[in-house]
Amino acid sequence: MDKNAHLESLADLLKKTEQSIKDEADKEVEVEHCINVKKMCDYKVSCSYGDIVFIICILKGYLKLTKDKEGMMWDYYREEFAKLANKLSIQIEYDYENQFEKCRKKMSKKVSDNDIGGEAMDLAIKR
Repeated sequence: MDKNAHLESLADLLKKTEQSIKDEADKEVEVEHCINVKKMCDYKVSCSYGDIVFIICILKGYLKLTKDKEGMMWDYYREEFAKLANKLSIQIEYDYENQFEKCRKKMSKKVSDNDIGGEAMDLAIKR
């Protein structure tokens, strides 16, 4: 399987996973006491469970991408984003690590199913 086909397969799997999360939990999550400082008024912000899961995944991804960055600014944002991701995860009872592992297993299974005979073809080309 070439790199582009693998990336497309991965993108399709991620879209299906995201859709299953949205389909599974279409309930609203409300954020209260959100104040607009310029207008000095309260807002009530609501978004779906899937949106909160997406935010958690973005934060966790950011933490993975920046784990090797050094400096006070990187340390500060990593700590703040970790706190926010954990707080949101607890509030909606979402286990990121468990879901990530399930997704990783699905991806590895899907790749191996699509690459039947790939090793034999690689050996033939090398000869």
